[in-house]
Amino acid sequence: MVAENYPQLKANEKFRDLQAQSEGTENRITLAQSLHQGVQEYNITVRSSEQSDRMLFGFQVKPSFTVEDERKSPTALK
Repeated sequence: MVAENYPQLKANEKFRDLQAQSEGTENRITLAQSLHQGVQEYNITVRSSEQSDRMLFGFQVKPSFTVEDERKSPTALK
């Protein structure tokens, strides 16, 4: 009886693995989008501030997440 159900059990395991991978991917995409939005808001603030303030406090425009960075985790961007 177990031998008959084995293909079904194995398929369920594979589906759960796929589901977990999909959730992980969705979480990484959400995190990257959130970080990208934060960088955009920061850059807008820096660009709209006075140049003397930027120089005094050392604010600089930060690079956004780009396609060439796709293999890096979002937290690896500086």
